[in-house]
Amino acid sequence: MVDINNKKSIALLYEDVRTHLLNVVLSFWYEHTRDTVNGGYTTALDRMGKPLKSEREKNMWMQARQIWMFSRIYIDIEHDEKWLNLAEHGCVFLLSSAAYAGKGRWNYLLSEDGTQVLKGSISIFTDAFVLMALCAYAEAVQKKAAGINGTAPANKAVGKISQPPAELAELIEDTFAALVHNMSDENFQDIFPHVYRKGIVQHGIYMICMNALSEASGIIGYKRTDPYIRFCLDKLFCIIKAPGAHYFLEYKYADGCILEEDSGCILNPGHNFESLWFISKEVQRLKLDAYYREAVNMLYTVWELARDRQYGGVVYMLDTRSRIPSLQDWNKERNLQWNEKVWWTHAEALCALAAYMCVQSDQKLADEFERLWRYCLEHFWDKDYNEWYSVLHADGSVRIDNKGGLQKAAFHIPRSLYSICLFLKEKERALV
Repeated sequence: MVDINNKKSIALLYEDVRTHLLNVVLSFWYEHTRDTVNGGYTTALDRMGKPLKSEREKNMWMQARQIWMFSRIYIDIEHDEKWLNLAEHGCVFLLSSAAYAGKGRWNYLLSEDGTQVLKGSISIFTDAFVLMALCAYAEAVQKKAAGINGTAPANKAVGKISQPPAELAELIEDTFAALVHNMSDENFQDIFPHVYRKGIVQHGIYMICMNALSEASGIIGYKRTDPYIRFCLDKLFCIIKAPGAHYFLEYKYADGCILEEDSGCILNPGHNFESLWFISKEVQRLKLDAYYREAVNMLYTVWELARDRQYGGVVYMLDTRSRIPSLQDWNKERNLQWNEKVWWTHAEALCALAAYMCVQSDQKLADEFERLWRYCLEHFWDKDYNEWYSVLHADGSVRIDNKGGLQKAAFHIPRSLYSICLFLKEKERALV
């Protein structure tokens, strides 16, 4: 088991996670995701990496997420130009296709060749992911130009830390302006996959926008992004958090009152874990101590509620009324069940545990991380074809073995492992 206060133990865990990230997860995507015919990425893949007959369209969430991921790997983990080239391949498609809707907005779904808009600018999340992608790619290009080979994060505290390539600069500015304007407007209606309802706010918008702005700060600078990051943090802790409890709800009234219906009682463990590790980075940097203390309490609470004591892992969904959640998966064919084991939920749980175990020097969290990490290696990892299965039954047996599709691409799993590497490396440096 990992010893959170032992430098050698942390270094060994770092190498374990980094090796899995590069040799098991990302090697799969490097081999299979590049669409050499139409441009961009093929993200709907079967167990062996072959494109699925369905879902051949280009989902711009997936395209943008992978541009971001490959750029960050090049910047922070492995300074190998193959990752920059793969990011560039996606960025060329993004900029040459029909993805841009104008005025800082981006279309959600394109035809396979990128020439036709199948679903337009229906989602603020598309704009957030594209902002992340453009800024990360711009940083990667700057790193190559500077010839820097290191892993230390840039100082984003003031102003613009670097100038993006000319062809990206205006798009970044326009996308940033549109995102912060629209996320601040409770009546903004392009919030797919959510359905707009007047007076009701969603956890996911503030969570994703906060992280997108944090990631964009390498180009835009925290001086400009901080007011909006603080806005998101205030919304999460003062509105979205359940009153008198240590977890976030998915939907609430805009004044913070509980929504007295099934949707108002959803406790989404994956979204809670995801929010909490995003929050960890920002509240420490901003020295928001009260928010940080509450975030620690929330992690312990959500972990205890979500972990499956019978089979291991964490469940997909919970209901605050201690009943089986009333779920309607937005992919009806997939039809996820509340007690199933889902790839992204486990990725976010690992990341949250790692973030707080490192900052807190908390051995109990380190033990829980180790237990969940071993569970994922045993049950999710496809040792024949690499990467992770999408969905497991409650008992840990494989239910969906596809490696890509709706929501699943080179993002949640590699992002988690990438972030854990950064947390561990920082912890290792801090230990004598």
